[in-house]
Amino acid sequence: MTNEFRKKLALNLYNSGCIQFETVTLKSGKLSPIYIDLRILVSYPSVIESVGDMMLKYLMKDLKYDVICGVPFTAIPFATYLSIISKTPMLMKRSETKSYGTKKMIEGKIVAGQRALIVEDIISSGGSIMETVICLKEKGLLVEDVVVVLDREQGGYKSLENLGIRVHSLIKISELFEILKQENLLESNKSTEILNWIHSTTANIQDSVIQAYKRLCSGQKETKREVLSYEEREKLTKNKIAKHLFKLISEKKSNLCVAIDESDKNVILDIIDKVGPNSIMIKLHCDIIDNFDQEFIDKLKQLAVHHRFLVFEDRKFADIGNTVKDQFTGGLYKISSWADVINCFVISGEGIIDSLKSSADLEKNACIIVAELSSKGNLITNAYTEFAVKFAENHSNFVIGFISQSRVTTDQRFIHFTPGVNLQDSNDKFDQSYITPSQAIKDRGADVIIVGRGISKSKDPAKTSKIYKEEAFTAYKELLID
Repeated sequence: MTNEFRKKLALNLYNSGCIQFETVTLKSGKLSPIYIDLRILVSYPSVIESVGDMMLKYLMKDLKYDVICGVPFTAIPFATYLSIISKTPMLMKRSETKSYGTKKMIEGKIVAGQRALIVEDIISSGGSIMETVICLKEKGLLVEDVVVVLDREQGGYKSLENLGIRVHSLIKISELFEILKQENLLESNKSTEILNWIHSTTANIQDSVIQAYKRLCSGQKETKREVLSYEEREKLTKNKIAKHLFKLISEKKSNLCVAIDESDKNVILDIIDKVGPNSIMIKLHCDIIDNFDQEFIDKLKQLAVHHRFLVFEDRKFADIGNTVKDQFTGGLYKISSWADVINCFVISGEGIIDSLKSSADLEKNACIIVAELSSKGNLITNAYTEFAVKFAENHSNFVIGFISQSRVTTDQRFIHFTPGVNLQDSNDKFDQSYITPSQAIKDRGADVIIVGRGISKSKDPAKTSKIYKEEAFTAYKELLID
């Protein structure tokens, strides 16, 4: 691509208002010194046309493809234009599974064995692209190439290349900035500041997405989900806490756990009182509470009885022997005396389950094993997850389920708790990738969704928690009907 065309592209993006040099708050809560939003281009058809023509001429000329698929939603106008101009059939991926009719995830005529070319507006982590790749490969399509307008240079290009997906971009963000500097539209020091920030905030694809892709490539099938009602599953388990939780879910018509990570006990209790009616579980981090005391424990227990929810202390025990026993039962927090549910890593081996169980009251305490993480660069492997499932099966009188990003077992006695849920769509171009309650339940196999700041930091936690509750439970009911 010539410098002349790069300049034209850069100025089109700038003049249409896609690039905003102002500090904005991302979904993760981090502050970004720039915001790039290509959605505004739907109001500039001449720019869509110009960008599409550049893609055809400079990126797609030597590529092999039978169909075109745009990543929802911003890339769909580009994909539509490319489909019409090149007279190539188009497929359209939905942002989440259709909840009625045929319940398709991919719209259009699908022919297994065809090559699909993915179109995206901006590549950051590459996560949204990989989710689209997975959907297409599940339908038997081949995906080898992706064309994008802008590469933010935050690691997505390399991540996809490492997975065998070739990325072709019209312009990199460093090239864009250089052009804007030459046109006196961006000061040199401002450009350096923003680029330093961008290059220091490398974005990674979620490990669960990468593992799903690798399973597809190896021919390994996803763990299938047999959908039973919560009432049916209550009868399957002998664990007292699991039975109680299944019963709460059925009676309150809620599969919502609210995570409240606040440092003041009064703020926590106030939020709990508001969201308790819509929740079956409240998740806490007691060691970040500055004024933790017996009064807090007493009021917490009262609210739990009044609103009918379980208390989950997110301690993530990881030690062994007497140390983990003391952490659970002693010290300042005496967690075993008030937490219905705790969790742990099993990196130290099965002994941690034995240690915790030996000091627990199996009528009042239960454990969740951390089987998967969503954080970038985490070191959890498939082997670790497999051992986590095995240990849970060996201790089903104490272990009730897993913290996971996907369904790790078909055993209906165990409950899958999935964090990282937000009502907003999952296409965050800058940082954290979220999934909706419906996606968590239907696509990831979650039994209980864990929602934090989306509720606790909202203007009206009571109203917001009800919205989450209703969307998640509706998704569960639709699974039963399907």
